[in-house]
Amino acid sequence: MAMGAAAPAEAAPVVEEKTEFDVLLDEVPSSARISVIKAIRGLTSLGLKEAKDLIEALPKKVKEAVSKDDAEEAKKQLEAAGGKVSIK
Repeated sequence: MAMGAAAPAEAAPVVEEKTEFDVLLDEVPSSARISVIKAIRGLTSLGLKEAKDLIEALPKKVKEAVSKDDAEEAKKQLEAAGGKVSIK
């Protein structure tokens, strides 16, 4: 008696590595507002009023769909200015 073909093993789900990240500004202490606004203006093309409005309605995305390196660099700059940042 011959054995039938073995059932194919279930393939492990393919985990795709995330390639696009969003940089979120979570919190800005009142003592660091001006330096964070300057950092935001350096990272984006926002004007002074738009950057000020952005930090008043937190949490907000500062950069969207950027590479991991760009997200890490933006996080480093915003944290150096005094903001609390997360990458998603």
